[in-house]
Amino acid sequence: MRDLTQSRKFLTRIKEIVLADKQLDLREFCYATTIDFCLHGRGKLRGRHRKRYRKIKELAPDFSRVLSVLSDAGQDDSHARQRAFTAARKKLDGKVKLKYEAGGVEMTELRRSVGRLARSTPGIRKMALMACSHCVLADGIIEVEEAELLRAFAHALGVPVPPFLASTDLAGSDED
Repeated sequence: MRDLTQSRKFLTRIKEIVLADKQLDLREFCYATTIDFCLHGRGKLRGRHRKRYRKIKELAPDFSRVLSVLSDAGQDDSHARQRAFTAARKKLDGKVKLKYEAGGVEMTELRRSVGRLARSTPGIRKMALMACSHCVLADGIIEVEEAELLRAFAHALGVPVPPFLASTDLAGSDED
């Protein structure tokens, strides 16, 4: 019981800090989502008695929101954003009709969409993560913001992603 009370107080304080400026930006969204997952696993996003989604077509707006945010995260120009979104759309192989949401997505809507995707079947969650990965990798470069968003989405879906390492980290150091 004490652990539950402590985690509630902790999450309340995190929420107060995050919303102190009356806005929730993507970085704060990533932190809050990751902290929620670390404390509660998928349970909080999935809920016990909430509707489960078994048909991918029901989740079209949710896929569109998540992939729109990801395609905007690492791209500066509209053509690059569209290429990233198209790469994700191709990965879903026409199973769901996606619409790019230009002009940004409200964080509350994004959180709701992530929660709905988290309550889908394992197969749909796998497709969501694959589409998100292809969106991030469309230009061959993973920006920090893209990586952290992908990690937050993956945590929420219940599929934690390992850290991304720079190519120099993989090769090792010559100083060894």
